[in-house]
Amino acid sequence: MKKIIPVVFSTIDDDYVNYLMVAISSVMHNRNRDTYYDFYIMIDGNFSEQSKKRIKESIKKEKACKINFINMNNQFQELEKTHDFINYPTYYRLLISNKLIAYDKCIYLDIDICVLKDLRDLYEINIDEYYIAGVPAAGYYFNEQYHCQRLKLPDMHQYVNAGVLLMNLKKIRQDKMHEKFMSLVKKQYHDQDQDILNVGCYGKIKTLSIKFNAMVGRLFENDIRLRELFTEEELKEAKEYPYIVHYADKTKPWNDPSMPMAYFWWTYGTMLKCMLPENTRTLLENWYKKVTQKDLDLDFPQTYNEKIQWQKLYDSTPLKTKLADKFLVRERVKSIIGKKYLIPLLGLYDKFDEISFEELPKQFVIKCNHGCGYNIIVKDKANFDQAKAREKINKWMNENFAFRAGFELQYKNIPHKIIIEKYIENKIAQDLYDYKFWCFNGKVKYIQFISERNKSGLRMAFYDRDWNKQSFFYSHPLDEKVIEKPNNLNIMISLAEKLSKGFSHVRVDFYRLDDGTILFGEMTFTSASGIGRWNTKKIDMELGKLIKLPSSAYNINTKHYYRYLKEHQEHKLQLRNILKQLFNIQKTNKGIQINLLGIKIRQTINKQPKKALTYYRYKILSKIMIGKKRDKYEKKYKDLKQKIRAIRNFNKGI
Repeated sequence: MKKIIPVVFSTIDDDYVNYLMVAISSVMHNRNRDTYYDFYIMIDGNFSEQSKKRIKESIKKEKACKINFINMNNQFQELEKTHDFINYPTYYRLLISNKLIAYDKCIYLDIDICVLKDLRDLYEINIDEYYIAGVPAAGYYFNEQYHCQRLKLPDMHQYVNAGVLLMNLKKIRQDKMHEKFMSLVKKQYHDQDQDILNVGCYGKIKTLSIKFNAMVGRLFENDIRLRELFTEEELKEAKEYPYIVHYADKTKPWNDPSMPMAYFWWTYGTMLKCMLPENTRTLLENWYKKVTQKDLDLDFPQTYNEKIQWQKLYDSTPLKTKLADKFLVRERVKSIIGKKYLIPLLGLYDKFDEISFEELPKQFVIKCNHGCGYNIIVKDKANFDQAKAREKINKWMNENFAFRAGFELQYKNIPHKIIIEKYIENKIAQDLYDYKFWCFNGKVKYIQFISERNKSGLRMAFYDRDWNKQSFFYSHPLDEKVIEKPNNLNIMISLAEKLSKGFSHVRVDFYRLDDGTILFGEMTFTSASGIGRWNTKKIDMELGKLIKLPSSAYNINTKHYYRYLKEHQEHKLQLRNILKQLFNIQKTNKGIQINLLGIKIRQTINKQPKKALTYYRYKILSKIMIGKKRDKYEKKYKDLKQKIRAIRNFNKGI
């Protein structure tokens, strides 16, 4: 039987339309088959017809919902703002009971949310004796004395965040709460309508589990006082399997993709053409700065990490998308090195409930094909918790891994599938030995060995192709023990080089079992998402030099290739201007006069002026450096020299 659920939003103007459409998209994407959503959008009098059309266009293919607009005629516009980031339409929810006469209940949602499950579980909570139900606002409870005094309430235990509300419209109408709300509006509370709802409804507010309003800022602070409001189980569920994610702070996912759970928003945002992130470059630069504390130079990338970021933006090609797909990559492996190197495939599915577990062996591995870390290892089917696995897989299937850790755009357009593979392990060590071949321009340079993944914690070590252990590593502890050189290392190197042919850089992974069997793992184009914490700056730079960036860039949004230098002619101009700052050469009767950083030097030479620029620059500089002006000019010269090297190396690389 069809279940109709009314959902109410409010918005102020056209600038918020994109965010509203993302919220609606998340609701529709996660609905059950028998759920029908009746959306009501409370708008002010300035809301344009074009914005209405865009909202309706965004769900035109959906048959299980309807969009209704309620014009509030700029009501509450005269009220003084108490928060810069909250506008007067927030008060509209006070009037919902009088606008949705046909319904006894409704769900109200702010627009800065993502709904990750069907809303029926929330809607069917019994609130017959309550006006509203919501999730306690922890910040008010933490400062209880101040807020009790401010609002003249006895406690803050039931003060709820108004961004997600279940509202008993029937009881609100019966008790004429609308009149009480309007009288409280005149008091100009600091926290606006949220204060009004909590003061007006005090004693008739039902508190809900935090999973129904997972306010990410508060949830991931890990403040021990949260345990006074929610159980450990509730907090864990809200982090791992939330019903509704609420970006309730000033920081929003569309401005900061590094914030907790931002990848949910980007998953649904990129489903809409209007939300293709044209400012991805800026967002990537901001994300990189936040997680590494370093500025990202995308114009002249030098280090390994910088060039990985460049490739994310300008080299996430359709071929890379295909090879990042853990199912489709099997075709390339089969055609290039042979089927025998593939882990046996036990099943391919679109949904978890399609899996027939009775037909599976005692041990197996469940994976999602569209990202990393989407694995469930089943060592004993008899003790396998299907319900927990279903919840985990369904959550992964609703994520776009491209936005989980810094715009790994090669994952963006992978069709989501569930694959089940044969269980493998190194039985002697009860571990799985993972050999990751770092290939540059079709040649293996280093082999990364991974162990202890399922034991004390992942450890790594790097070896060169002759199996000499290296001193560098990143992000995880160094594996101190020396691993014996595999007797078939040369075979693995040959296989990796065959698969990596045609790519400036790719990591090709193989597993090696106790009997020497080699099995393909995956191909990775953005190791550690380009934010590996290398133990030395030197190796980050050396690996960067090995990556030769392509001359053609790929725009993943328009699906077109273009000559990167044609789009960035300022590189040449910048080089020319820097050289002019370093050297200004003029002909004289006796030879040439060279102006170096404001110092005029006359030099008699036989070479042409252009050749003299390169031939004599260090010789001339050395004369200056010996003199008194060394300190004055040395730093400026080094800075300019570094810029020249960066530009020249970059141009060579592409």
